[in-house]
Amino acid sequence: MKERYRLFLRRKSVYYAFDNTSKTFQSLKTKEKKEAERLLLAMNEAGKQPAMNLGLARVYLKHSDPLVAKRTWGHVLDEIIKLKTGPTQYRWQSTAKDKNFDLIRDRLVIETKAEHFLAVLNKRTVSTNAFLRKTHNFALGMNWLPCPLLPSKKKAGLEEPLPSYLGLVCSLTVYFLVFVSLASGCIRVILFQRRERVLEDPPVDSLSEVAPVEVGGTGMNPL
Repeated sequence: MKERYRLFLRRKSVYYAFDNTSKTFQSLKTKEKKEAERLLLAMNEAGKQPAMNLGLARVYLKHSDPLVAKRTWGHVLDEIIKLKTGPTQYRWQSTAKDKNFDLIRDRLVIETKAEHFLAVLNKRTVSTNAFLRKTHNFALGMNWLPCPLLPSKKKAGLEEPLPSYLGLVCSLTVYFLVFVSLASGCIRVILFQRRERVLEDPPVDSLSEVAPVEVGGTGMNPL
């Protein structure tokens, strides 16, 4: 039977495992040939007997974590809720009751695959997706999850859209800035026109408007 992976040395630097099925390379992160061969053998054995490898993984993990065979994602949510207080705890309690989490609630953490998380992500609800990633990262940080199951948002192209109210705020901000710009421009034009009018029509001298005083009167002779 042909092995799925074969050893490959790229540019005399580190060893890679070439996948004959997907035609892709995976770095073994070692320059030692014996260590690379040992890793390659483990990868080929894992592909032949996935069920047995999962059983072996459970045996090893039980020695470090006795609850590994019982811990479900429901238990993970319960532990997160215990660490929260106030409004944050209330939000997590509401999230734990979300029907979308029923897809993984009773599933063992150690037996969870990426497809199980993708089934929840496909619900396309912003709140569920955000709390699902937080739950995933919490389990990963506690070493309850052997390896990451969800890629980063940028790599996966799963950027969550802005909530509708944020879009409305952005639109109103743009309209306000445009209005302020137009208003300031109109004010500058009006002030400029008034200035030009004042320069074209100078004020009349007050002395030129004084009426001539008539000399003379009763009891007085003109000179």
